Amino acid sequence: MMKSFYKPIDLYSEEDILKEARDIMSGNVKKEEINSIHEANTIMGKLILYYIRENLYKRTKENIQLLIDANEIARKSLSLKDVKGSLRK
Repeated sequence: MMKSFYKPIDLYSEEDILKEARDIMSGNVKKEEINSIHEANTIMGKLILYYIRENLYKRTKENIQLLIDANEIARKSLSLKDVKGSLRK
């Protein structure tokens, strides 16, 4: 099992949320993606949930890729050791 802990600042910026909420409320920006978020009632709440979901997905994907890359390096290293070991016999 893998656990990751992110600070809120790693997932969203309060300043960006506030600016984007103002833009949406003034009608300057439309953000259709937040309409499907029913867990929050306010625009700011929906934006926070939106950015948490997006950034968690992005960071999780990055972490999985790092694990895949590390696994590949370890596998290549082990196969090189096996080849060197078999040459000595």
